[in-house]
Amino acid sequence: MSRIPGRVRESIAIPDQIPSPFGDLTFFDGVPGLESVETIYDMLDLIRGIEVYLNTIPGASLVAMRAGFRSIGVDGPRVLGYTAPRGNSGSLFLTANTETAYGSMFIDLKADGPVVIENPPNSLCVLDDFWFRYVADLGLAGPDKGAGGKYLVLPPGYDGEVPGGYFVCRTATYTNWLVVRALGGADDIVKTRVYPLARAGDPPAMRYLNMADKVENTVHANDASFYEEINTLIQEEPADALDSERAGQCAAIGIVKGQPFAPDKRMRRILSQAAPLGAAAARAILYKPRDPAAYAYPGSNWLNAFVGGSYEFLRDHARPCAPARRQSPVSLFRHRDHAGHGHRHPRFRLGVRLHGHGRQRQLARRQPGLPAHAAA
Repeated sequence: MSRIPGRVRESIAIPDQIPSPFGDLTFFDGVPGLESVETIYDMLDLIRGIEVYLNTIPGASLVAMRAGFRSIGVDGPRVLGYTAPRGNSGSLFLTANTETAYGSMFIDLKADGPVVIENPPNSLCVLDDFWFRYVADLGLAGPDKGAGGKYLVLPPGYDGEVPGGYFVCRTATYTNWLVVRALGGADDIVKTRVYPLARAGDPPAMRYLNMADKVENTVHANDASFYEEINTLIQEEPADALDSERAGQCAAIGIVKGQPFAPDKRMRRILSQAAPLGAAAARAILYKPRDPAAYAYPGSNWLNAFVGGSYEFLRDHARPCAPARRQSPVSLFRHRDHAGHGHRHPRFRLGVRLHGHGRQRQLARRQPGLPAHAAA
């Protein structure tokens, strides 16, 4: 032992007492005292709760949106809500603006099996899965190039026959979110048709509900009920719909596929702290990111939502957190191109989710010929 330099022994040893924001932690020969063990697990569970909040905002956002839709009658696989003549500020929405007519609905592949979407001509549509991951562009930015087309959406693990004549989309979740915008406004949006492939010979009628004047909340919770929203998603979707890293974080706070989410008094207290702290962190990341690449130019208050130009938030094969460098105040996002890289930006991903709904590839790139409102 004497041959090992003292600086090495000091670097690998743990002191008898470690100060922390949760109180002093005590150790004897490297073993934590019983009271410190409880404090350490409180600390770990708080950290995990915050990380689950930050890493699962996309899913909670769509769970909340579906609940909002259901509350006003957009509650079935053949019901498309739309805003005529345009969107307004009457409901709690992210992204939606007052210059655009929107159509939106959720499709249910568990109930319907493969589903056909017929989008109208000159439309700009996107399909996202229930974890808010991009599935497909339809319309001007999609393979139909604005002519309108038939898209076949296949459920997770589908291995049946795939007929010809469709643009085929595969998704990792049963529930998927469809957004429709069209140059012809609401009159064209209500030409959208969604039906099971099994009924393609005689599609059931659609119902179109003007939700412009209805009041709803589509924004996820920022208190402990946030974790109930995530549990709803975890229980509904296949276990492998979520990557193992985030699934493990959820499991660490008691959200596990096929098991009841029943936090005890201690855990409820911790999650009641974690969600607001996560929300606070999310807002700091959104409004004052530390990555210089997030800014349109030095000293700017304009931000790039898709740093690195990737709709998957990739750069150098990872989703990094922003570096420690501080930047100037921020007021607005702006979409801008950058050279593509490979690692992922989890913090910019949550920033996009915190201030807006919708994820589509064309938002992260310039595409000549698309209408000026394409990013709205």
